[in-house]
Amino acid sequence: MAVSDIVLDAVNVFVIKGGMFGMALASSMSIYLALIFVIPHYFKKRYALKLCRGSINYADLKEVVTTGAPAGFTSALYTVQSFTLNRMLIYTGGDLALLANSVVGTLSGIFCATNTALGSTVHTMIGIAAGEENIESVRRTRHNSLKYGTFANAASGLLMIAFAPLLTMIFVKDPDTVSRVAVCVRLFGVALMIMSFNCYHQSFLEASGQKKRASVFALFYTGILPVMNFILLGFITKNMIGVFTANIITQVGMWLVTLLSLWGSKKEATLSENELLMLPDDFGPDEDDVMNFYIKNSKQVHIASELADDYVKDRGGSKRTAMMVSLAVEEMAQNIVDHGTPRSGELMINIRIVKTKSGEFSISIRDNCDYFDPVARLEDMDEDKGLGIKMITGVARSFEYVNTVDTNHLMIKI
Repeated sequence: MAVSDIVLDAVNVFVIKGGMFGMALASSMSIYLALIFVIPHYFKKRYALKLCRGSINYADLKEVVTTGAPAGFTSALYTVQSFTLNRMLIYTGGDLALLANSVVGTLSGIFCATNTALGSTVHTMIGIAAGEENIESVRRTRHNSLKYGTFANAASGLLMIAFAPLLTMIFVKDPDTVSRVAVCVRLFGVALMIMSFNCYHQSFLEASGQKKRASVFALFYTGILPVMNFILLGFITKNMIGVFTANIITQVGMWLVTLLSLWGSKKEATLSENELLMLPDDFGPDEDDVMNFYIKNSKQVHIASELADDYVKDRGGSKRTAMMVSLAVEEMAQNIVDHGTPRSGELMINIRIVKTKSGEFSISIRDNCDYFDPVARLEDMDEDKGLGIKMITGVARSFEYVNTVDTNHLMIKI
C-alpha cells in the first residue's frame, strides 16, 4: 500500500498533475490495490481467517464485538482527535499549519515504524501469555517492550529534534517555511520521547484483557486530553506552535493520569516494574500450581506424561481429568518428536501446565519445529487417523493454535 501510494503520488505530480484531488485519489487507490494483494491469502491453508459459507454464529459474533470494542472505540476517538486537530490548525495557521502537520505525520510514520512493529508483536505475545496465565512471560515481555520501546522512541525523538531543519527540507524548500515547520517537528520529537510508556501501557491493558481500564485509558489518551488541549491551546495562543505543544502536554498529562491510577489502585506509587504492570492482584497461578518441563526425545515424552498425571491428581483433579491431560501431553508431544523438523539446532518442546483460578487445567505446548497447525490439520484427516487428537479436541474446553516468533504454540484447556 505504501509503495503504490508513493508511485501513484509521483504519477499525479509529474504526469497527470491532478493537484490535491489527484493526491487524495492516489491514496484511495493504494488501499484498493493492497486489498487485491491481500484477498488471495484468505484461500491459503495457513491463513487464520477463512472465507466460507455458513450461517452466522451469534455467540461468536457477540464475542468478536465485545473483544473488538476497545479497538473500535479507540479508532473512533482518533477520528474525533484528527478532526479537532485539523480544525484548530486551520484556525491558527491555515495552509502552513496543515503543511507542518503533514510533514510531522510523515516523519512520525518513518521514525515510529520499528516501534509500531515491536508494539504489535508485544501485543500478541502478552495476549498469549495472559491467556494461559503465565505471569512470568507477561513480566518478561513487558520489561523488554518498555526497555526497547523507550530506547527507540527516545532515539527517534532526539533525531527529530537535532535534525529537524534537514528533515523538513526533504518536503519544503522555502527557508522561512522550513524554519517554522522545523519548530513543529522538534515539538513532536519531544512528545515522542514521552509517548513510549503511554502507547505500551495501552497495548498491555488491551492484550491482558483489562477491558475497562483499556477503555478508560483510550478515552483519556486518544479523546479527552488531546481534544481538550488542542482546543484550549489553540484559542489561547492562536498560533500553530501552541497547537503542536498540545502533543507534549497530552503525553505528560497521560503519564500523570497513569501514575494517579497506579497510586489509587495500590495506595502507593513505587514505580517498580511489577507495580507498573498493573496486573490484578489475583492474576496468574501460584508457583506450586505450575508444571514446566522440556522434552527432546520419546523417553522424555513418557516422563512428561506421567508427571502430568501426577500433577493433576495432586491438585484435586479427577482421574478422568488426569488421564485426559496426560493423554494430551503424550499425544501432541509424541507427534512433534516423530514428525517435527527443528528450524535450527536440536528439537525442543516446552510443556507448561497450570491449574487456573477457575479450576481448569491449561496445557501450553511450544516447539521449535517447522509450521504445523493441528487444528487446521483435523479438517484434512481421514476418519481412521488422528484419533488421539480428535479425542482430545472432543473433551477439551478449548483447543487453540498460534504461530508466533517462529514457534508453534498449542493451548489446550481441560
